[in-house]
Amino acid sequence: MGMREQHPGGFIAEISTCTELKDLYAVFRAEVTRLGFDHYSMAIVPLDPNFQAGPLLHGTFPDAYVHGYTEIEAHTIDPYLSLMAKRTKPFFHAEILPQFQATEIGRQLTILARENDIRHGYMVPLPTTGFAR
Repeated sequence: MGMREQHPGGFIAEISTCTELKDLYAVFRAEVTRLGFDHYSMAIVPLDPNFQAGPLLHGTFPDAYVHGYTEIEAHTIDPYLSLMAKRTKPFFHAEILPQFQATEIGRQLTILARENDIRHGYMVPLPTTGFAR
């Protein structure tokens, strides 16, 4: 699976005009749809380093998928988490999908995504605390 590349300037410009969360959700939803994915999740984390609460969460993944992800402890090996922690540039699903699917948890998550009608890629559910990009 590949994603159509696009210069991020237009997307960033749209985000910068958002004044309410509902506007931000709409922009993300439109971009995720444009990229061809079925579901998305995002967290909004204030830049204030003293911010103590968890990020504001929003997503459309089915509860059964999120529950299944937790059950198989996919976070313990999920390469998306380590990449998000280290990179600020976008990365493509196709970069890491083969190595992830070669693991037992990766195979289980692929089956879980298929069972929940997540056809075009999958992503981890966002944590309620900690970092997010």
